[in-house]
Amino acid sequence: MDTMRDAVRAKSDIVYCDVDLSSLTTPQLDEIVDLLRMYDFFYAGLVVYGRAGHDHLRMQAVLAPLTP
Repeated sequence: MDTMRDAVRAKSDIVYCDVDLSSLTTPQLDEIVDLLRMYDFFYAGLVVYGRAGHDHLRMQAVLAPLTP
């Protein structure tokens, strides 16, 4: 969550969170996704063979005001 706070301070429009799928159990993954969703993160994609050769679930949150 520190990265998200830093992004808010820097006034970033979008924040990404890459969750390493090989380092978590299914219950841990469910918990972290639920936590991120509380901060308005949503599914953005799958990073295949990302950092350290691991697959990552990419979540993102839009911080900029949405205009119609």
